[in-house]
Amino acid sequence: VYEASLLPDGSAPPKAPKVAKIKAVKPNPAPLLSPEQQAALAGLNHLFHQILTQLSGLPMAWPFAKPVNRKEYPHYYAIIAQPIDLSTMKIRCKRQAYRTREAFWQELERIHTNCLTFNLADHPFTGMAWDLIERGKELLERHSPEIDRLEHSLSSLMAAAEEEEVSIE
Repeated sequence: VYEASLLPDGSAPPKAPKVAKIKAVKPNPAPLLSPEQQAALAGLNHLFHQILTQLSGLPMAWPFAKPVNRKEYPHYYAIIAQPIDLSTMKIRCKRQAYRTREAFWQELERIHTNCLTFNLADHPFTGMAWDLIERGKELLERHSPEIDRLEHSLSSLMAAAEEEEVSIE
């Protein structure tokens, strides 16, 4: 008696190797940047990275230098929906994630907000976070002319590119 699932010699066929599922890659919804836009974006994020490096060297920065340790504080991530720290922000600068001072500032300010939420107002870390953010505000103000120039350059280039796209269609 011949069974369709057996080889002619009566043995079972070898199992097919498992094939890894491939996830579909979604196209990047952000428009491609011109070389001039890339230069402005790189300059802006380089400046933000310098600010973060200065902040990282301050005595009050050490609790916010790296992500909160999940093993030591597993409940932190149940309480804090959007964790942030200085090293993560530096990585985002290297990836040129910040297109505006406001986007950068919101993440920097979230260090204090998260600390306040997790530790409450009377914890020493919360005061340290406040001092760190205030120093960050001072550094942003000190570099304001350069940030303004880069943001203006980036936004005017983006607006010009959008006008070109509209006129082509």
